[in-house]
Amino acid sequence: GAGGGLVALPAPPAEEVHVYELTVQIEAAVQSADRWGATSSEGDAPPRPPPASLRLCGLVLPPRSVPLPPPTEALRLLAFGDSITEGVLCRTRSKSDEGGDLGCNSVSSAWAWLLAQSLGADATVVSFGRQGWTVAGNGGAPAFCESWRSLCAGAARFGGAAS
Repeated sequence: GAGGGLVALPAPPAEEVHVYELTVQIEAAVQSADRWGATSSEGDAPPRPPPASLRLCGLVLPPRSVPLPPPTEALRLLAFGDSITEGVLCRTRSKSDEGGDLGCNSVSSAWAWLLAQSLGADATVVSFGRQGWTVAGNGGAPAFCESWRSLCAGAARFGGAAS
């Protein structure tokens, strides 16, 4: 947004206790945008996040605030997939109906997100349209067998070196 990735929470009155919960969800992405970051580095420079990524640069808490670790659900669901898992065309049958990818795609209407909700689980959905076991996906994502260990180019999903 216009705030440059900084989220500021309002201060509650001194006598009140407020609990804020921040949930980050990318509902839809443009399929053709660079979502992997393969084109985000030059020469020997370290990889930069892909242009089509969410960057949260800070969180400003009101005075007297005490950050707590996020609650975790007893169950966690990590789903990898393609356009079906990503929710492509879940809102409408045609990209021309609702303004392209951002208007017609919806991860929260796709099977993985709905399954996690029905199980009461935390959901992490990693999906790129067209991606297959040996087929590269949209947005510059390599084939699944080459990319599953990474969040994006140069960033390991599980620690250690990214592929």
